Amino acid sequence: MVKVRCERNSPLDRREAGEQLAAATGSHLVQVLGNTLLLYRPNPNDLQIALPE
Repeated sequence: MVKVRCERNSPLDRREAGEQLAAATGSHLVQVLGNTLLLYRPNPNDLQIALPE
C-alpha cells in the first residue's frame, strides 16, 4: 500500500491522477480521500494473506 498526497493546485483531478499513477505502476486505486490517494499492488511472491486467529 502506498499513500500519495496531491497538491491542491494540481491541474489534474485527483481521481484522474490516481488512475494514471495506478496504470503507470501496475497497481489499483483503492481510495481518494481529500488530497490523499491510496494505491495497492499485491506482492507477486506472497499472494496469501495470513490473518490472526
